Amino acid sequence: MRAAICDMVIVARLLNLTLVVPKLDKTSFWADPSDFGDIFDVSHFIDSLMDEVRIIKRLPKKFNRKYGFQAFQMSPVSWSNEKYYLEQVCIPLVERERDNV
Repeated sequence: MRAAICDMVIVARLLNLTLVVPKLDKTSFWADPSDFGDIFDVSHFIDSLMDEVRIIKRLPKKFNRKYGFQAFQMSPVSWSNEKYYLEQVCIPLVERERDNV
């Protein structure tokens, strides 16, 4: 779990994206009902990375599905390199923005 969180921090930094404090998968392998804040100090997580990546606790309401916004989500893919994330995240985001103009 820690490695996946670290991977997503690196991806957000690499692609200059804002990271939303992760929601942990509670149903698969781990079967653990804990939230991110139950395991980690959220304020410390945000503060310690503030010079590297922008992190927010939750999406603002204006980005809620209720208002027609669809957040981009993805699970980390182990052992992926920079090229993978550029192709799988950056290019689709740019194309989505272009289509919405």
